[in-house]
Amino acid sequence: MVGVVMAPTYILLWLAITCLVTNLAAIIFQRRYSNSPSLSNNA
Repeated sequence: MVGVVMAPTYILLWLAITCLVTNLAAIIFQRRYSNSPSLSNNA
């Protein structure tokens, strides 16, 4: 049974990577455009 990985493992791994990438992108976007007055009003 060594090397056999079930499908939910890949699904959870994909969800975890997607969440991390989304969070990093949101942080970078917020830091990059935090100086813009038009976007800072939405916060």
